[in-house]
Amino acid sequence: MWFEEANKEGLPEPNAMTLATATIDGQPSARIVLLKEMDERGFMFATNYESRKGEEIEENPTVALLFFWGEAERQVRIEG
Repeated sequence: MWFEEANKEGLPEPNAMTLATATIDGQPSARIVLLKEMDERGFMFATNYESRKGEEIEENPTVALLFFWGEAERQVRIEG
């Protein structure tokens, strides 16, 4: 798995990912967050539910994630 390889290779902050959200009317917003955990339920990261991203996820739960590991010449896109 690429995430495990990125950890083993010692890439800087392999758990850093871009989180893209959108308002209910489609206005996009992106920021970097840190992956805390992943399992069959999905990807977990810490957030304040009253933050902009928390509010946007509440009103429009479709988001996109992007892991970028430039040193390994890899990126992973996740949408849903």
